[in-house]
Amino acid sequence: MNYLLLWQVRRLGKQKVKSINSVIASIVGAIYVCVIYIFKINFLNFAIMKILLSIVMTYVAFVPKELNKYLKIIGLFYLILILNTGAYLFLISMFNLKLNHFWVKLLVYIIGAVVIEIINSQMWKMFKINIRKENLTCTVCIKNKGKYIKYKGLIDTGNTSKDALTGKYIFYASDKKNIDLSDYKRVSIGINTVNGKKE
Repeated sequence: MNYLLLWQVRRLGKQKVKSINSVIASIVGAIYVCVIYIFKINFLNFAIMKILLSIVMTYVAFVPKELNKYLKIIGLFYLILILNTGAYLFLISMFNLKLNHFWVKLLVYIIGAVVIEIINSQMWKMFKINIRKENLTCTVCIKNKGKYIKYKGLIDTGNTSKDALTGKYIFYASDKKNIDLSDYKRVSIGINTVNGKKE
């Protein structure tokens, strides 16, 4: 179970680490559970101890060198843990499974891992888009007085600003020095912004 969780974190987070690290981390988690079961050490069942265990396991498995990457890995670990738990509870409640048999537990864990893999390979692609500045800008060409002028503009699919008279979309230029507006009629356009209405 521990290995499946760490394997899914490695897949989802695109972590290039050795599989042996995940095996060692999984053994650490298994030893922890065995110690609780054999020696009846109740305080190891406290939530804070389990959180510390997850921190140790993820560090052993991925050996992150930067804090922000480490926090991302831990976040992915808990996200996948929640998704796995949901998949297991669904299977148990849907098919009235009893988890008092080893093979039933193993089957549920494997099916849960398959469900998470499907989410990772198919549905998750819609959400894991890298939002970078270069991906949010494009070059806009405007024909003005027989020549084309290039501007860098932000991509904003939610922008619906239109000229009330012509119904044409509005382009906001940060620099007007290259545009000749001498033969065009000047109009005032009212725009609602977070700072109030402007023209």
